[in-house]
Amino acid sequence: MKKILIVLSLICHNSLSYADYLEDTFSEVEDADAQVLSATQDPKTGITRGIYDLKSDVGRYSVIYHFNSDIFEFTTISTFEFIYGTKKSFGWLDFSVSKASARFDQVTTNNSALGATSEDLEESSLGILTLGIGLSYRTNYIRHLFRSSTLYETVGAFITYNQVDDSFRGDSFSGEGLKADFGIHARTSESFHIGGKMSYNLIHTKKPLEFEGESSSSRNLLLSWVSLGIDFTFYF
Repeated sequence: MKKILIVLSLICHNSLSYADYLEDTFSEVEDADAQVLSATQDPKTGITRGIYDLKSDVGRYSVIYHFNSDIFEFTTISTFEFIYGTKKSFGWLDFSVSKASARFDQVTTNNSALGATSEDLEESSLGILTLGIGLSYRTNYIRHLFRSSTLYETVGAFITYNQVDDSFRGDSFSGEGLKADFGIHARTSESFHIGGKMSYNLIHTKKPLEFEGESSSSRNLLLSWVSLGIDFTFYF
């Protein structure tokens, strides 16, 4: 756990420095975040009620449930994710934590140096704890396609640090990774949106050295998967 905190501190320091650079250099396109959303319109008077402006958003909390993008195997990956985001002039600076349970054969292939492949191994479960920091951006192109003033999409990229527990062999792996998100959301009120999200995860991990001279390649485990999710976000 101490190693995870040290690595995340370094990632956070570098990411915040880069975020400050972006804030000084770029600004978010006005059409995306200054767009006023209208909730309802009075049919008699034509007056729009419940108007709010996305530009007034300063922060958000997101709770997301992810599942396998393969609909025939959707229960083999289950992830709960929490994201805290803060608004910057260029977009959003996000911090995330997630806990996943995934069937071995859905997220990785066996490294033969770690042991022989078996049916029991392929169907065993991996526990994945992920901490991340990233940047995301909100656009509104989807509104033109569906002619809705309450729809928008988000794209994001995260640097992650991961702890992977192999229940079958009793091994523990850790390492860095990347996560890319794309979401489509409907703003249902001034402080809430609900939406769908697609995420790509790539993680490169190693287990600790067990004996002198053990090769690095024999300790590697590479994971990758695509998930779909349901996103509940609260703004303030």
